[in-house]
Parts: sequence; C-alpha cells; structure tokens
Amino acid sequence: MKRILVIAMILTLLVCIGCGQAPVVGEVSTAVPVTPAPTATSAPTTVPTPSPTPEPSSEPGIVLVDGAGILYTYFERGVSVSITGEDEGYYTTSLDGVDVRVEKWLVRMNMETEPEEWTGYAKRGTEVYESAYLEGEALASLNLNTAVTVIDKVGDRLYIEWDGQRGYVLAEQISKKKISTGGGGVGGADGGDIVLGFRYGGELPVSLSAVYSELEEPMPFAPGMGTILSDKTEAYLLLMKRGDTVKVTGVDGDVYSILTNGQIGTIPKRLVQLASEDAFEPWDGYTRLKAPLYGHYRLIGQAEELKVNTVVSVVADLEDCYMVELDGAVGFIPVTEVSAEKIKTGGGGGGGGGEWTDPVL
Repeated sequence: MKRILVIAMILTLLVCIGCGQAPVVGEVSTAVPVTPAPTATSAPTTVPTPSPTPEPSSEPGIVLVDGAGILYTYFERGVSVSITGEDEGYYTTSLDGVDVRVEKWLVRMNMETEPEEWTGYAKRGTEVYESAYLEGEALASLNLNTAVTVIDKVGDRLYIEWDGQRGYVLAEQISKKKISTGGGGVGGADGGDIVLGFRYGGELPVSLSAVYSELEEPMPFAPGMGTILSDKTEAYLLLMKRGDTVKVTGVDGDVYSILTNGQIGTIPKRLVQLASEDAFEPWDGYTRLKAPLYGHYRLIGQAEELKVNTVVSVVADLEDCYMVELDGAVGFIPVTEVSAEKIKTGGGGGGGGGEWTDPVL
C-alpha cells in the first residue's frame, strides 16, 4: 500500500512540474490547457497584377488633310530647346520625357546667324498677327508707309515692332524703302506693279508679280540647342496623313481631344470627320481670277494662281478654305475664291461689275 501511495505522489509531482506550479501535498492538481503559439504563414510567392487603367471612351475619326498634327503644347518665342533629331520638315525635342515635333522654320539652331534689325515700311492694309502662322484675329492693320522695326525673319514672315507693339507679318508686305503712291487709281507709281484687291482675312493689296520668299537653304543636321522663333509655336505628339484614324475622346470648343500613345493631345475639329457624321458631298466649283491654290491647309507657302472659272472639285470644307482636287492633285483655296456658279466675266477692263480678264497680247 505504501508503495502505491509513493507512486501516486511521484506522478502528481511530475504533472505539477509540467504546469509550472508546485504541488500541494494531499491535494489533486488540475492541469491548465496551454494554447499553442500561432505559426507564421509564408508570404505569397506572386504579386497580384493591378487592374489596368481603362482607356477613356472614344469615337473614331478620319483625318482630312496631310500634315495635321496632334498638338501637345505651345512654345513661346525665345524658348531654348534641345534638338535631338529631324524628320523632313520637323525637328524633334523632348518635354517632360515626351518627344514632340516642331516645324523647322520656327526654330533657329544656335549655330545659325541671327539677322540684324532694320527699318521697313508697310504696304497699305498690312495685317499683323500674334504668331507666325498668321491665323486668328489680326492685332492691327497698318497704314501705308507705317515705319516698323524688323526684328527677325521667320520663314517668309517677319517679326516686327511698331508703336510699342510686336507681331508677325508676311515678308512681302514690308518694303525697305518708302512706297510711292503714284498718281492715284489702281496703278502704282510709274513703272510699278498693277495691284488688285484680294479678299483673304481683309482687303490686302497683292502684286501680280509678287514672289514668295523661299526658305533659306537648311544647314546639315547636327544635334544641339535651338531657339523658338514665334509665339504660339505648336509642338506635336504625332503627324497625321489624310485618311488616318484617330481616337476622339472629347471636345472643347473648336478642338477634339485625341488619345495617342498614352498621351492626350488636340486637333482642330475642322480637320477631322467623326465616324458618326455624314460624309461630305463633293461639288464642282469655279475659281475667281487669280485664285491662289496652296499646297498646305494653312494657306502658307508658294501658291499657284488659277485662271477664272477653273473647275475644281471641292472635297472638304475646312471653314476658312476649301480642300479641292484639280488634275488629280489636292490643294487648298480660300472660300472667298470659289463660287458654286460659273463666274460672269467682263469685256476686258475692270468695270461693269464683272471680273477683269487677262488681256490678249
């Protein structure tokens, strides 16, 4: 019996040691359950893929003209930019990590010589604009022989100052000498050019023998720094061709928002036809005497002068000009220079309300 009691006491002692509590002789110990320590779970072996940011809803549109650009931003005159490449008529530069293109005629590379200032005299009705594109509302219309300071040459435009103001004009509208008014009438001074009224952006006298100034011979390309030559110089994300498709994500006034390569740019509404719009119905038009036919929708560069009642196919209305097809080629004519009806011509002279026809020599 004593042996059994001793064995029971030993077992009780072992149990108490396991629970950290000294035994009380003669009492039965109650064991306290121990909660097992939590085990660490292993980290996931793959990182969840974040949901892609959905593209904004868009509608397809068709670009109507060659050379239309998706505008990213504007540069102001005098800004210095790093030129990293060239592509035909454009330089490439980078802005906040985004590559943009700027027309070459609006940039002077730093190795090129800056022209000296000179004094010029305006032709009657010379219109001055905020940028070298000569678009929008004119800042002023200068009187005959208004003295101006020619600060810079920008392609076939001049950057001038007059009466404390600055702006851009066509180079052919500024003379280095005062202009003689002659004896009155439509003719110039003796030996001068015959001048006709030309309706485009206002009454501008245009000489029949006027020669558009050509761009200077470009220098071989080398990366370097350049200077922007005009206020409101446009920098493009992408250059488009006629018939290209764009994603139109919104509209703000007269421009569409365009999504391209993850960036949002803009393009004038007049240069895009939405897929939901009815296609333009072409019609035959008749040109006025000496109607200028340009190769660019901005009506810049050298223009071919057409004969009166030249038949053109009007294939798009771009608001300030028509896009036309003539002899298989595409061109652009101011809307004021195309009639839906054949134009009646006078008998040779400028009277009678008809248009002057070229004299037969």
